[in-house]
Amino acid sequence: MAKPTDMTGDAAGLAALAICESLLLALSDLKIMSVKDTGDILADAAAAHRGAGSSPLDSRAFST
Repeated sequence: MAKPTDMTGDAAGLAALAICESLLLALSDLKIMSVKDTGDILADAAAAHRGAGSSPLDSRAFST
């Protein structure tokens, strides 16, 4: 879990992901989105985040 003094934005990013996941689940529960569509969105987001660390523009690549 991220430290409260985290200055890299990890804590804020994790909070944003949790909020988005909760909203998607609520939309699915209320039958506004299908369970399949909700699962597809979450799977796409997970795949994008998995590949994000290998990007040449990743901020960690510039650290010395």
